Amino acid sequence: MMKRMYHLVWTHVLCFALISLSVVYGLTTPALQTEPNLTRGTCNQVNWGNVGGADEYLAECAEDSSFNSILESSGWVIDTDYEFCDLTLGQKYWYRAKARSLPDLETWLQTNSSDFASDVQTSVDVYTLPGNVILAKNIVSNSDTLGGTTYSDQYGAEWLNVNFFQCTQSCTLTSISAYLNITQSVTLEFVVYESSSQNGTYSRVHKNTLSSGTGTKWFSSGSISRSLTAGKYYGIGVSRSYFIYTTPYFSSGGSGPVSWGTKIGAGSYSYPAPSSISNEGHSYEWYQRYTTSGEQGFKLSGNIKSTSINLPTGGNWGNIYFSPYTPYGTSLIVDVLDGSDSILINNVQSGANLSGLTAQQIKIRANLATTLSGYTPMLYSWAVDYTNPSGAEESSWSNVESSTQTFPVDFSMNGAIGMVDFAILSNAWQSSDGDSNWNAICDVAQPANNVIDIHDLAVFVEFWLESIN
Repeated sequence: MMKRMYHLVWTHVLCFALISLSVVYGLTTPALQTEPNLTRGTCNQVNWGNVGGADEYLAECAEDSSFNSILESSGWVIDTDYEFCDLTLGQKYWYRAKARSLPDLETWLQTNSSDFASDVQTSVDVYTLPGNVILAKNIVSNSDTLGGTTYSDQYGAEWLNVNFFQCTQSCTLTSISAYLNITQSVTLEFVVYESSSQNGTYSRVHKNTLSSGTGTKWFSSGSISRSLTAGKYYGIGVSRSYFIYTTPYFSSGGSGPVSWGTKIGAGSYSYPAPSSISNEGHSYEWYQRYTTSGEQGFKLSGNIKSTSINLPTGGNWGNIYFSPYTPYGTSLIVDVLDGSDSILINNVQSGANLSGLTAQQIKIRANLATTLSGYTPMLYSWAVDYTNPSGAEESSWSNVESSTQTFPVDFSMNGAIGMVDFAILSNAWQSSDGDSNWNAICDVAQPANNVIDIHDLAVFVEFWLESIN
């Protein structure tokens, strides 16, 4: 009976499953085919019917009907027949058979792990199939500063100062700072505007407000989280509630790049920050600092470890399977661990047989690495199968059949060699396979040559007038 095994691809939902296959209840007893009273020669092939759910069969040949003296056992075989040889002429033998199902093949498989290492993630990249395990992206923090203290604008009538950018690499804006001279505490608004085009309307997508305090220093928005998307345009700045106590600074000219894009303008606007603005396109740069966090390539290494896989009592480990993808400069090595995370097999190969392991509990670990930060190996799936003896079962013994071995030239099947047998041999004399008088039972010389000739006659003469009685 064919056993099935399943492999499962990683998905985003934690799932643990054991699949039990081919459970068989109440195996039918095999039916041994009826044996003739006599069987020619020193071999006898016994046959029985196929049993549904059975994986193997065992046949026995005994010298007594109670099977107290077993001459030969077939051992467990998958065929529904077996030939017993080296039998004694004139001896009667008894035969029986039974069936068994092998232990159930169960497969451990896991679609996510509760103990992923922090530097391995489940892929959500549009360039890969969701659910595949890859190295985590490097999260890089950058701080970009524009402008300077060349000029100040204490008495400017407009109190919102904005620099404009074209975003070329998606990232997260985590803080905004402005260098200001504040002599009396005011309210500061830190704002982000977004537009689909450089000269279009910029809509406010972020604002956080705080009381400034005083001093000539960097004033920060504190921690924020605002996504900046590649291909979009942004205005980022700070507004002040009372200009007479505050002085912003700026430098002239320049289109200073930032790590995530390019400056495309600047402008000044009213307080409080309006819901939308347009890019005035000035070349000066307000003295401001932007901290961002973004993905940059992959981490150089990481690993993922399975939960514990427990072997049923009396069971045996089967095979391990996994599907890796390793582009140039990357590697993916799988280790088999014991329950305490000590290595049992290092760098095991997919399809390897684990039957030599004696541990009752194992884990598997995938070690992902790359020498090129732009590339990552990938693990599509992994699985371990093993046998569960609770699914094994043997049938009862079949019906008993018996037959007596007679001479190979007993053509008449009466237990004695005489004229009747000679007449049968004579009728086939000098015939070959395909002739009208061909009789295969008369081709008794070994090796058989498909011709009834002097060699067969010599064998016949050897048993002339012999009787098994």
